[in-house]
Amino acid sequence: FLEPIDFRRVSDFSHRQNSLVFDYVGLWYTDPSTVKYRYMLDGYDQRWIYSRDRLATYSNVPPGSYVFRVTSTENEAFDQEPIVEYAFTIHKPFWLQWWFILLCTAFGFSQVYLFLKLRDERMQREALLKKEKIESQFEALKSQINPHFLFN
Repeated sequence: FLEPIDFRRVSDFSHRQNSLVFDYVGLWYTDPSTVKYRYMLDGYDQRWIYSRDRLATYSNVPPGSYVFRVTSTENEAFDQEPIVEYAFTIHKPFWLQWWFILLCTAFGFSQVYLFLKLRDERMQREALLKKEKIESQFEALKSQINPHFLFN
């Protein structure tokens, strides 16, 4: 899924575009085989990586902001050599964005609130039905009692 990107225009990538290959070249016309490179991906690499290859490969780079730096030289010192930089950002997937986490949290709390509210309403209805049942049983019992026994 690697595709060339014009680094002068594109500096934002999705979380799926996290495998990167940087292709660079240092020119030394008298003896091209002596060209050495060093590169570093700030925010990912801890120190400079020295190589004779013209490619730097990174896979599964986590979301974040990075600066790729590369320089070349024909000697071992890398003194006074210009450094080429490319700054870019790999964005988080939507499910790790703050707004999505907030939305899911709010949804979860609303579900708990709805559950508790419905349970409370059901318990109130059951209590009311129980009270009405007891009252109707009491009324039935009262009507069965002969008033004659009460006043004799």
